[in-house]
Amino acid sequence: MTDARGHRSTSADEALARIQDGISRARERADRATAFRAGYESLGATDESRQDGVRVTLDASGLVTALSITDEGASRSGRQVAAAILRAHGDAVGRLRDEVERLTSDAFGATSQTTAAVLGELPGGDHDEQGDAPSPRSTW
Repeated sequence: MTDARGHRSTSADEALARIQDGISRARERADRATAFRAGYESLGATDESRQDGVRVTLDASGLVTALSITDEGASRSGRQVAAAILRAHGDAVGRLRDEVERLTSDAFGATSQTTAAVLGELPGGDHDEQGDAPSPRSTW
């Protein structure tokens, strides 16, 4: 069902090529997403302050998975220990955000909505505004 110039088969060939190109791009995005997921799930961050005797480890979502305090660190006042934990936690969050940003930027682009959404799910990294003292609501 083509005319003498073959317009119909050319259009069908072009349509098929566009479909195959779309499938190829979708597979590439799926592969990037799979690689991102594997990398993201293995992320974590640790910060240690030997001076304060505190070590905090976070999982990929920013939740504390481990906290250790040396005997020397524990001998300080509750406020000092709490402040040291907050400092170590804030530094670990910063490390985690850097790693997540690198991972998402590599997979989806630095300015992509996906990168912004993933970073938006992490703690805000507003530790610097907290200073060294625990919040007044602290139970320490």
